Amino acid sequence: GPMMLPREKFATFLSALQLCVSLAVICIVPACGWLLDSLHHAYRFIYLWASFFIALSLLSTIVTYRRFMALGGPSGYVPPQ
Repeated sequence: GPMMLPREKFATFLSALQLCVSLAVICIVPACGWLLDSLHHAYRFIYLWASFFIALSLLSTIVTYRRFMALGGPSGYVPPQ
């Protein structure tokens, strides 16, 4: 992942990523709590919740990897400036 970012702006992109992660956690945690409350604390549904987000993560990783390989892979890719 870090290899796809420009070296000169890596810290800027990393800071933006951490900001997005923090905002997502702020939204996801209450949503998970609401789901558990509405399901009367049936914690077995947490596995479905986690599986959904893991599947989204896997899908985005596959799409990114295919695009990365289409742009030349590790040897031919030049990060944007």
